[in-house]
Amino acid sequence: MTTTPPEGYAVPKAITDLTDYAKAHGWSTTVQWYAPEPDVAGEPFVIAQVGRKAVQSDYTGFLRGPHWLYRLTWHSRGCGPGTLRKFGSGLAQTPSHPQWHDAPSVKKIRETIAANSSRGTSHHDL
Repeated sequence: MTTTPPEGYAVPKAITDLTDYAKAHGWSTTVQWYAPEPDVAGEPFVIAQVGRKAVQSDYTGFLRGPHWLYRLTWHSRGCGPGTLRKFGSGLAQTPSHPQWHDAPSVKKIRETIAANSSRGTSHHDL
């Protein structure tokens, strides 16, 4: 696991756009690459994670979970060299649904980030 893409790969624009957007709204982000050793079979993939802790002021209704957390994977399996595509829907944990479940679309995640920005408030890192 590393933060550096393997040779011939780059972080997909969709990940960069999402993580930049999340950071601009006070959310935490991570991008981790998983690549096999040169002599081991397998294809590289990257996992992007965005999230933030929920704080007391977030709880205006019945909320059960401690954070928003979205984990999305882009995989090279079945793609040409240096190419990645989003793998599945991803996973999510939210204050209203704290168990891991299918993540919404990237567009819906961005809407959630905007609606739950922590800009200008105390730090809400995970």
